[in-house]
Amino acid sequence: MNAQRIVKLTTLDGEAYLFSSHQPPFGKQERFTSVRAAEIFVERFYYSAFDELREIASWSTATTYFSAEMKELTDEDLYKRIAESLFEQSLFAFQTPQQAPSTYYPPTEIPTDLIAKTNDKKAKSTDDSPHKSESKSSDTPQNESSKKHAKAGDPVSLVTGEENLTLTDVRLPFGLVWQRTYRSSLSDKNTGLGFGWRHIFQYELKDVLDEKEQIIGWLFVDEMGDSILFPPVSKGGVSYQTYTDSTCQYHPNGYRLVTINGSVQVKFVQVEELWLASEIRLGLMKTVNLEYSRNHRITQVNVNRQAKLELQYNKQGLLVEIRHPTTLATLAEYQYDRTFCLTRATDEHRQTESYQYSDTCLLTRRTRATGFSHYFDWIGRGVSAKCVSNWADDGAYRYTFEFQPTQSTVVDPRGHAWRYKHNEQGKLLERESPESRRWVYEYDSKGHLVNEVSPDGCYVTYTYNQFGQLKNKRHSSGATEHFDYDEFGCSTRHQLPDGETIENQFNALGQLVWQQSKEGKQERYRYDKHGRLVEKVIDAGACVQWWWDDEHQLRAKKTNKSLFRYSYDEHDLVNGIAYPEGLVSGFERNQNRLLTRLYFQNSKDEILREHRYEYDDYGRVKLIS
Repeated sequence: MNAQRIVKLTTLDGEAYLFSSHQPPFGKQERFTSVRAAEIFVERFYYSAFDELREIASWSTATTYFSAEMKELTDEDLYKRIAESLFEQSLFAFQTPQQAPSTYYPPTEIPTDLIAKTNDKKAKSTDDSPHKSESKSSDTPQNESSKKHAKAGDPVSLVTGEENLTLTDVRLPFGLVWQRTYRSSLSDKNTGLGFGWRHIFQYELKDVLDEKEQIIGWLFVDEMGDSILFPPVSKGGVSYQTYTDSTCQYHPNGYRLVTINGSVQVKFVQVEELWLASEIRLGLMKTVNLEYSRNHRITQVNVNRQAKLELQYNKQGLLVEIRHPTTLATLAEYQYDRTFCLTRATDEHRQTESYQYSDTCLLTRRTRATGFSHYFDWIGRGVSAKCVSNWADDGAYRYTFEFQPTQSTVVDPRGHAWRYKHNEQGKLLERESPESRRWVYEYDSKGHLVNEVSPDGCYVTYTYNQFGQLKNKRHSSGATEHFDYDEFGCSTRHQLPDGETIENQFNALGQLVWQQSKEGKQERYRYDKHGRLVEKVIDAGACVQWWWDDEHQLRAKKTNKSLFRYSYDEHDLVNGIAYPEGLVSGFERNQNRLLTRLYFQNSKDEILREHRYEYDDYGRVKLIS
């Protein structure tokens, strides 16, 4: 009699299953009505260890194989073999019971000296816990993200009174950009771009320690400088911050994965006792990988595994230049004064802005490449200062601000006054227009918006699950929407007011692997080992495929029988597209990466159609011919 063999695997959404060569004596057995149904089930284990999958496949059929022999199989063949065996019931899978996360209540405020006391010494590992995969949740109030603040002027937060200026210097593929943001509330911090400035890929994760060097929390800091405090968990566990709808998974392989609002994901790896952001996922085909120097400074930015930006620093650790990794062409330059404040910035089009500051690094003047300037007037000093007025040359675009502890008023250039009320965490409570029309917002004790009332009396109510994720949305008309999520906060089901549903399945990296639309149409997504989308199959028979070259550039896209091909210039910008039916388009650019010529030609008539563009000294189009 053969011994029963069992392997435990965890799905992309956190459910544990046991695979066995014999029918299980306990647990819920999975049964499948077709091989395709079994394939969809197996795809949920996409990021499981391949050695374990090969082991399962080696004893999942009537023929005896050694797992070493399975190494010759492709990934697709391996998944297909397991799926066929599950359907034939020569292999069995059964689900193990899930454990609900325990609740964690850290202190509302973390002493500043403890937050500063991060990574100075080797902290005691959270892995000492006897419950290795225990998860925790916290609903400790967190300050509202500055991204959600109401703003006005150039622009000023109507919550804090701080300047919050975001500028784009370099545009990257797939709609990604290199941006930098100045916040006067961070004017005492220099993280490599001068006091008050941060860049778009500047994510941090710090262990917060107590007096005994024990880890009492994980402090996540995003690209804007806003922070979220997570309760610590052991490897295999998930930390939930329900107040901000965020999670931090401590993966068994040792990295930490932060998911914000079920969308943006940031992967952190530990390097010399520091947690460094190594990968950022911003959606389909939008993966950013970061490389670091020995001093833990970002030296290279890769988009979909292709090197796009190379960062250069001076002796003081300040970013001075961004170059193209292959051509070494300069894409952006930065200059600083003797106090380490950013004074000049040049973008990819060779347009230069300049900045002036007060003695506490508050921005007082911004001059655009055209010479047009914006000015800022402050009350107070340093990080607590509030902007009470900003305007441009000749008094244009003047905004004035008044701030009270939980109220603010802004008067626009036309003299119209808007009024705002906020709670202690910065969440908007009321907004009143110059015509006295009011919008009212109500929140529960966990900071979730539960009621929104419009000036006409219509309202929308919201309810949430135990992890702070939106569960139901109901309009005063009676229209209701319902949402379900996986363990990592990704939306797996969206029921619309008419009763139709949209269903999704994601892998552990937040990539969509299966979707069913409200019409019942099913789509399946497949990725290569680099995380690049390579195929989308629709159950009706339609198929979209993507081909990538060794440089991780998209070379072709095929929709059913229609093929589109792409070519690139030395700066990795698209310079040609070949369409179906013989149409070809071309793009020419000048040394400042501005489009100068766009042309089309069809092989059938060989008629050339083109447009030419001319620019002034400030990169503005002055002539199209």
